[in-house]
Amino acid sequence: MQADEFAQDSLISPKDWQRAAARHERTSYAVLQLADTLRVHPAIIAGRIRREQKNYRLLSSLVGHREVRDHFPEADKGDIG
Repeated sequence: MQADEFAQDSLISPKDWQRAAARHERTSYAVLQLADTLRVHPAIIAGRIRREQKNYRLLSSLVGHREVRDHFPEADKGDIG
């Protein structure tokens, strides 16, 4: 749990997160604006909102679907692990 918090706070400071409009608006525009300001990928912001809300349908267009897996084709074959 501490590692999760450390990673979370290192990408988006608690101070920045507390004042972020994206936390409440949960729109693509708000997420993109915050990501640009903080210089992080929009998926970081969208992922945090999704996790905090426990709603993984939110902001789906900003979070890649199977994109990471595509970079590791051997995972589909069961070769990793």
